[in-house]
Amino acid sequence: MADSQKYIDKLAHVVRVFPRDGGPRPLGMLVLQRGNRRLPLNKDIPDFSDDSTVPQEVAEMLLGMQFDNRKAVASAFNAAEVVNRRYGWSLTWEEEFELGAYCVSCLVKSKLYRLHKFFRFSEYWLTALNDAVLDLAETDYYTSHEPFPKWVSHTDDGGRKLVKPSHPQLRRTEWKPDKREFFGFDPPVTSGP
Repeated sequence: MADSQKYIDKLAHVVRVFPRDGGPRPLGMLVLQRGNRRLPLNKDIPDFSDDSTVPQEVAEMLLGMQFDNRKAVASAFNAAEVVNRRYGWSLTWEEEFELGAYCVSCLVKSKLYRLHKFFRFSEYWLTALNDAVLDLAETDYYTSHEPFPKWVSHTDDGGRKLVKPSHPQLRRTEWKPDKREFFGFDPPVTSGP
């Protein structure tokens, strides 16, 4: 546990300050600092307060996921989905991408993972730099030994979606089935014999 806390603290520090040599804050950091408030992503969003637990929670979520030998873009969206679901935000596709890119950048800046490119392929992959990071327990709360409840809506109580949209799907045009899709249609009315 003490070993995992060392990695959590290291990553939480990077999430909180994101060493950038005086440059502007990344958009993903602004999304995280803004939270669910509908503020424009600009410098008016305050930094994390000293007593904010968000960086610590985000670090725990990220270290509870395995990114080793995974594509960077897919990892970014997976990380953003976990953070987004945990806080119950409603982000646009672009905000989700920025948040995920920020999370992956934090993993790389904290020297827990590195980005590399396979030969001539244009995709980047993440590789763990320390085997101890791979030994940390995964915190996938959606794994269960019991059957899951039946779907009654397009999202469940945990915020997971039955059909996961992808770009260029607009959030406002996402498929949201009505109750009839889950419980069946009324039987046709027939006249007596």
